[in-house]
This record gives sequence, structure tokens and C-alpha cells, in this order.
Amino acid sequence: MKKLLLSSLLLSATSFGAFACNDEEITETCFSANYSITKNDHGHPHTQQVEFGRYQQHAIKTVLNDDPNTNVIEHWLVRQADRPEMFRHFTEANRSIHYSFSDLGALQARKTWQQVTEMLPSQWLETLTKSTESEFEGFKVNQYQGEIGEYHIELSWIPAINQPASVVIIQGKHRTEMHMTQLNNAKRYTALLSEWDSYYSVDYADIGDMENDPFISKIINQGFIEHTHH
Repeated sequence: MKKLLLSSLLLSATSFGAFACNDEEITETCFSANYSITKNDHGHPHTQQVEFGRYQQHAIKTVLNDDPNTNVIEHWLVRQADRPEMFRHFTEANRSIHYSFSDLGALQARKTWQQVTEMLPSQWLETLTKSTESEFEGFKVNQYQGEIGEYHIELSWIPAINQPASVVIIQGKHRTEMHMTQLNNAKRYTALLSEWDSYYSVDYADIGDMENDPFISKIINQGFIEHTHH
């Protein structure tokens, strides 16, 4: 299918009514958070900015670049219980690639809904030891620390949205730090979902028949999608 009706997916997932977010509230299923992630390997740090949020049955993760038009957007949604689908949106080209649940299985990239709706696994809380409490943006934050396998973890968790406020992960000379820098409501996603709905969308299964499309060729060469024939 060369033009997937994204609107049917969006409307079935949110209805923009019964399942719409309250623009003024921050909840587990309606929020937008910005994170700064720094990986330090043997004294060589690399920092990346990421936005992660929920709009009910949508989970959206965006790697933020200096040029917003080149941001890498992964947009997950669920229409059937624990069968997430994914879109990759390319703002600069106003194009999207749709990965069905079956496509993701063929690519060995299938995830559970819990996996795509958490920046870090909430199951870590069962292993780590809770210590003190603090606050971030008016929300209670629980502090945890301990060992998971060969990793030392120091984790701050916001139970109201079931997401991390910060984490430090240490393994030998490898250190990863992630800090939430902003926490907002999900209002901005209403406009973004509408914008993405206007994009020309292609099913991943059809890419093998579109080798002459300059956009498809470009994103294959850039490594955004795998080149396979179906």
C-alpha cells in the first residue's frame, strides 16, 4: 500500500475524544518529557537529547538534532492488545514508513507495549533498593540503587508517570547518565499527530518495489531502514 491512511490508525487509537488527553494534566498515559543522555566510555563522553512521551495509545520517542527537520522520530501505537505497530516519521520529507506487527517480527524488532512505553524497565524497581524521596516539577521522586547483573544503578523514579527522572549506570569504565530536563503535558502531540497524518506513508512491506523512489533510496543508504524484499 503506497498511501497508508494514517488517520484511520490515529482515530482508532485515540478517537480524539474519549481517548484524548486532558491538555492541562500530566499523567502516566499523557505526558511529554525531555532527557539528556550522556555515555562516557573510557573518558570519551557523548551526549544526546531525546524527547519521550505518551498520548494514550501512542508512544513517541524522538532523537533531537540541531536541525529539527532531521530529528529521528519513532512513533508506536497499539490497536490490538500488546501488538504494537511503529511509524518512522521523516519531517524534512513529509514522509512516513509504517511497520506492522508482522514486519517488526520479521526484522526481529518486535517489542511489547510495556517496552515501548518506558524509557527504562519499571521491573528494575523490584531488584533495586529504595532509599530516600525527593521532588521534580512538583512530582514525588523515589530514589533507588543497587546492582543488576554487572551494572551498578542509581535510579530516580517518578511513580505518577511511571518513568525515570534520572539514572546513572556504571559498568567498569563505562558510565551512562540520563537526566530528565523538562516534564510537560501531552498537548503538543495533538498537533503533531495531525501533522504526521498528512504525511505520505508507505508500508515497509512495499519498500522492495520502490527502489527508484529517491526518498526510499536515501533513507536506505542512511541506514534508517533495512533493504529487504518481501
